[in-house]
Amino acid sequence: MRITFLAISFALFLVACDGGEASGPVDSSSSAAESSETVSSVAESSSSVLPLSSEEISSSSLLASSSSVKRSSSSIVAIPCKTDTTDGCVYGTLVDERDGQIYKTVKIGNQIWMAENLNYAYLQPTKDLDSSSWCYDNDAVNCEKYGRLYLWSAAIDSAALFSETGKGFGDGTCYLIPEEPTPCEPSGIVRGVCPAGWHLPRFDEWYTLYQMTGNDERFLKSKKDWIEENDGTDSFGFGALPSGFSYAARHELYFYYVGAFTDFWTPDNSGSPEAAFFVDMDGLETRRADEAFPVRCVKDTVAELDVSYGSLTDERDGQTYKTVTINGQTWMAENLNYAYLQPTSTLDSSSWCYDNDPANCGKYGRLYLWSAAMDSVAAFDDGGKGCGSGYGPPSSKPFCSGYDPICSTREPVRGVCPENWHVPSKMELDDFAATIKYANLIKSVDGWQDNGGGSDAFGFNVPPSGLYDASSKSYKEIHNGAYIWSATVTCYNLFSQEAPTFAMKLMTNSPQMTIDYWAQTKASTVRCVKNESE
Repeated sequence: MRITFLAISFALFLVACDGGEASGPVDSSSSAAESSETVSSVAESSSSVLPLSSEEISSSSLLASSSSVKRSSSSIVAIPCKTDTTDGCVYGTLVDERDGQIYKTVKIGNQIWMAENLNYAYLQPTKDLDSSSWCYDNDAVNCEKYGRLYLWSAAIDSAALFSETGKGFGDGTCYLIPEEPTPCEPSGIVRGVCPAGWHLPRFDEWYTLYQMTGNDERFLKSKKDWIEENDGTDSFGFGALPSGFSYAARHELYFYYVGAFTDFWTPDNSGSPEAAFFVDMDGLETRRADEAFPVRCVKDTVAELDVSYGSLTDERDGQTYKTVTINGQTWMAENLNYAYLQPTSTLDSSSWCYDNDPANCGKYGRLYLWSAAMDSVAAFDDGGKGCGSGYGPPSSKPFCSGYDPICSTREPVRGVCPENWHVPSKMELDDFAATIKYANLIKSVDGWQDNGGGSDAFGFNVPPSGLYDASSKSYKEIHNGAYIWSATVTCYNLFSQEAPTFAMKLMTNSPQMTIDYWAQTKASTVRCVKNESE
């Protein structure tokens, strides 16, 4: 069953006026590549959030950023930087290497935005139309002024020309098959049609912008081109133009409200396959995925971190590992390679080198069953004793409609880690992911398939180590995925049938770090964390 849903856009302003119409798109092609950016600051000082371009991520260098931010007790408030006679905003330039177009950028608070609408010619056809983005009235002059108008499928890059994050969402439909449910909304950070190093802003990023700029759309609107004396003050250099929109009705295109209206796409929807919200300045409304709106991209950013490096020698076998300390917490900067060889009831070991090749252990570390990661036989510590495969007895606890955890742990759990180190808890992995934010900043540069590697900006260096599935006795996902065990165990819920254990997952061509349920029989890597008292 296919159900069409409405997708979210963010609206700045809307007044009623007559709209024109046209019947067919006229476009030119464009090549795909990467993007680069340079920043020319008007003022510089330190900031809690720093932008990283593709070049800067590779070299781990950090940009100085604007001081036009003051922090209140609850939020960051940006100070207006532009008047009728002065302009003190922090501008930069973005070069989209796919087609060579150059865009103005502006730093507002702790965000860096494109200060112009995107004009990349995303020409993927739909089932009824020969394109999925257009110039208003099919006039190239309007693309130069207002940028292109994109269907939601184009805005999120449903054809996956540039990343996998919006893949398969097509023309805004969900295919709801009970056995194979398909989500209606891309998860996490969605690059979409944006240049490399930039992404399609989520609603919360738009909301942050609006809150920082005084809850008044006039401050974000351009000083001219709005009809009926509805021009803005452009107090922050954002320069939102009244670009109008297009409605795609089967084989026809209709254009409306140029001069009076603008929306900007987000990748969000309401969580329902039937409808989703867009937000104007007064509340929530809905938009259809077969309408075309402009796109503004926001720059990928990462919090400024206190990072230092060291080393660890495992006294059990003499192996030495690099370590990295990020904001006071010290992690191994390599996967553990200790040969924990305790047999299971069906296997003669509980950790392996990928493909049983010792060279892979040297490169990727060992792959451990969860029982091995936890040291279930208490060879080194009893914090994970009895933490094998499966789950405990039927639960009487109100929050668990299934079985109790297989074991009772005392976090931190040393597990298979060297002395004075421990297997990270789910909370530690969650906090780490929230701090780093983007997977590409911790993924290794090399080894990932389809150019899906990262910049290894902090020396954390996660390689695509794959896994060993003990259930099928097969090695999988090398060069495609990395999985890092957590020591946290929960109940086995009969309703969801999710595994009672967790791991951090990183995949090729995905900017996300996800911490999710993970089967105990999927042998994965271990990254140890230093005990706080040590």
